[in-house]
Amino acid sequence: IYTGEDTLSLHDALPISFQSLVGGVFSPETITFCMDRVRPPVGVFGFAGPGIATQFQPERRQVDQTRPPVQLKDGYQLIPIRWQADSNPQNKLFVYEWPKQGWEYGMGVDTGDGIGQDRSAIQMVRKGDLMAHQDVQVAEYFSDQLGAADAAPLCYALLNFFPTIVNGEARQSKAVIECMRNGENTQHELRKMGWRNFHRWVRYDAKIINQATASRLGWYTNVWSRAMLMDYLIKAIKDDILCINSPWLVDEMADLERNPEQQSLKAADGAHDDLIMSIGIVWFSLHIMELVGNIRTALNTRRRVEEEVAFARYSGDYQASDEKPPEGLIWVTHSERYAPDEAEVMEGY
Repeated sequence: IYTGEDTLSLHDALPISFQSLVGGVFSPETITFCMDRVRPPVGVFGFAGPGIATQFQPERRQVDQTRPPVQLKDGYQLIPIRWQADSNPQNKLFVYEWPKQGWEYGMGVDTGDGIGQDRSAIQMVRKGDLMAHQDVQVAEYFSDQLGAADAAPLCYALLNFFPTIVNGEARQSKAVIECMRNGENTQHELRKMGWRNFHRWVRYDAKIINQATASRLGWYTNVWSRAMLMDYLIKAIKDDILCINSPWLVDEMADLERNPEQQSLKAADGAHDDLIMSIGIVWFSLHIMELVGNIRTALNTRRRVEEEVAFARYSGDYQASDEKPPEGLIWVTHSERYAPDEAEVMEGY
C-alpha cells in the first residue's frame, strides 16, 4: 500500500504547533505523550459502492493492485490505496486496527458543508471496559469536500466494516451524528438504508433519565452539551482512558484553546476541531450512562502492567500490515439483528 521511498516519517510530516499550547487545554507533556503513542495504520483505503460520488472514490493510480478490496454488505468495498506519510491525508480511510470479535464499536460523525472550508470527520472507536482495556480509536476519515448528503454511504460502509459481534452474532454498531447543522441529512439517509442504532438525545439534568423514551435521535451541540462533552473527553485523554492513534487528531488537540471571556473551549484561529468533536461525541455516547467511580484503581492496575511493555516511537514510514482482516466478520452485519424499541422508530421508517 505504501512503498516508503524518499518520504518523511509520519512524525516529521506533521509538526506539532507548540506555540498554540500556551493557554492550551492539553499540556505539552500530554501532547508529546499522545504523539509518541500514535501508530501507523494497518491499512489505508478508499470507498466504492452504491451512492458514493466519484470524487470520493480512489483514482486508478492510487489503487494498490497487489491487495484485494474488502467486500462489504450491499455491494460496498474498501479499496486498498497507496499512501505516503507526507501526502494529503484527506479523503482516505485510515484503519488502525482490524475489527475484533467480542467488542462494541461506535461511530462519531461531524459533518461540514463540503465546500473546502470546514471538514466532515468520521471516527470509529472500539469501546473498552473502563477496567483493563482502553477505548481505542480504530479508524478515521476526514475531508473538506464531503458534505452531509454524500457522507451517508461512507458511514454505512464503515459501520458494516466494524460490526459489534456478541456471541458470534453481528449487531449494528452505534452511530452518533452531529445533527445541529446539516448532519441530520446523513442520519436521515442512514435510516432509510436500514440503520437503527443511533444516539438518543436526552437532558442529563432531568430528574429521571430514560433513553428509551427519548424523542430525538442524534447529537446536538449547544452551550451545555459541548461543555459537558469536552469535560468528559479531556479527562478521558488525560487519564489515558481513550487511546488516540491519529497524528492529525493529536495536532487538533494541540490547537484546542480556552476562551476565558466566553468560558469555553475552541480551536485556535485558522485551526479545526472536527476530529475532536467527532471522536468526542461517540466516546460520550458509549460511556455517559456508566459508573466510572472505580476507574482510577483500574487504570493504575493497567499501567503497572504496561510498564513492562516498551512503547516504540514510530519514526519510520507507513508499511501496510501483512495481517489480513478477519474472515467472516466484516461483511455480515444485518439491520434486522438490531431491534429498536418503539421510542426509537419514527413513523414512516
